[in-house]
Amino acid sequence: MADDERERREWLTRRELLRRAGLGTAVLLYSGAAPKTAVAGAMKYAHQEAKHTLKIIQWRHFVPAYDTWFDNVYTKVWGQHNDTDVIVDHINLTDLPARAASEVAARSGHDLFQHLSPPSSYEDQVISLKDIVTDVTQKLGPMKGVSRRSAYNPKTKKWFGWPDN
Repeated sequence: MADDERERREWLTRRELLRRAGLGTAVLLYSGAAPKTAVAGAMKYAHQEAKHTLKIIQWRHFVPAYDTWFDNVYTKVWGQHNDTDVIVDHINLTDLPARAASEVAARSGHDLFQHLSPPSSYEDQVISLKDIVTDVTQKLGPMKGVSRRSAYNPKTKKWFGWPDN
């Protein structure tokens, strides 16, 4: 209970949270995320026969402009930088659990699946995220509070999700 109380006292104000989110987005978009061109030199993946494809499914955002930005700006810039075609599908928030269950049962579907809260019931079906968590926490520090509790199983010591906020 002491940790939760300390976290509440250290909780960010809405203004500070929005400032940090905006700053983080700006850093991600503008820190070398520009696509390679003939002027800049050879493509990063010149010896590949074809691009990779990344399929993402996420809930239809309650702010439609977010989906427009994510699909038409963010994923396009990221895809060009990583020589990857990004396909984003949006579904209603209430349809996510059933869709996740059907993709797990079929053992095929999207590469990235956005849940509001990653369900631990799919822990055995996700790839190990330990290397991603290790890289990010070395750069930014450890996850705390609800972020850690919602994506890490301390009994199996496995990361089954990645909190996006």
